[in-house]
Amino acid sequence: MSNDIKKCRYLYCQHPNREINLKTDDYVLIGQRKYYHKDCKMKCSYSCCKHGGMIDLAHDEYLILDDGCWHKDCKEESELVLKIVDYWNDHIDPDIEKDSAEFSHLRKVIQDLVFDGYDLEYIFFALKRSAKFLHHPPGLKYAVKNDDAKLEWKKKKIAEEAKKMEMVKPEDKVESFQSKRKKKGSFSDIFGGG
Repeated sequence: MSNDIKKCRYLYCQHPNREINLKTDDYVLIGQRKYYHKDCKMKCSYSCCKHGGMIDLAHDEYLILDDGCWHKDCKEESELVLKIVDYWNDHIDPDIEKDSAEFSHLRKVIQDLVFDGYDLEYIFFALKRSAKFLHHPPGLKYAVKNDDAKLEWKKKKIAEEAKKMEMVKPEDKVESFQSKRKKKGSFSDIFGGG
């Protein structure tokens, strides 16, 4: 194989022999040696991808980083999960190690909560709110499902929306409108009387 011809890494590539001609074909390079046709798909690096785990290179918005290819929203979620784990390490259990069973358990709890429909920002809010009462990862589920936390989160979101609405003010002043209607006549005025 010449230097101008590379193999597409997508196993179900529709191109003949999965070959990419670097001079004529549109392709994406991940890292130093992973080539993909622009019209192929590749695996999203986020394990909890909500897009089916595959990135359509022709249609989806994606990021190419050193650690792989991500949907934009998947990368944001992944960073929020890391933020939650870091907060747990700093404020609840500083001795947790990345390869420990407790670390895996914490990630699993976060993943379960996300799949149950909870927003990661809300999970982080509930964690910060209940940090002094938490001692183990399953406690995070109770903190997130707490009705008081949900109510406080709704109030916080409503206050943020009100603040946004307050900042948006109409630029133009609306001039007062005055009607130039004629004075109403009586019923007899209609028939030419009075």
